[in-house]
Amino acid sequence: MIIDATTPHPSRDYVEMVYHFMKNRQEAQRFWRQFQRLGEEFTVADLDVTRSKEIAQKFDAQPRRCYYNAVMVAMSMSSGLDYMEGIATSILPTEHAWLVDRTWNRVIDPTWIGGHLRARKPAHKIKDYYGVRIPLALIREIVREQEVAGPMLWLCMDQLKDVKRRKRLVER
Repeated sequence: MIIDATTPHPSRDYVEMVYHFMKNRQEAQRFWRQFQRLGEEFTVADLDVTRSKEIAQKFDAQPRRCYYNAVMVAMSMSSGLDYMEGIATSILPTEHAWLVDRTWNRVIDPTWIGGHLRARKPAHKIKDYYGVRIPLALIREIVREQEVAGPMLWLCMDQLKDVKRRKRLVER
């Protein structure tokens, strides 16, 4: 879904607020500026609830383990799904990881949708997502080095700033 700059978008607005808050912290401010430049916006209309539930059940997605859930699915189903990290907003903006179907550009969220079903707790309604695609090759490298599937965006933002390199890695 295409969203222009005038459309209210809580996650994008949160990123802008954090950027201004970090004015005296150059490294953090540089990160948030790159995040704004590379970020993509998705709304609740882009969320594929049915596929999110199916994938959550297939991979036994756990609530509150979004990074792990999304990495495991991305590494297992590498064809057609991109791993994303960023901000998802329901009541409050939350750091989050999810997947995007490359063909249809639809959000697949095994944690927020599927994980909450497994825990038998209702998930708060998602308003939007704002995040950066992290290429599968880079995910594998980070998981191998860190030996854990956790937040990766802070570790790889410098490698993602070259948009051409990012697109080449995503297409692999």
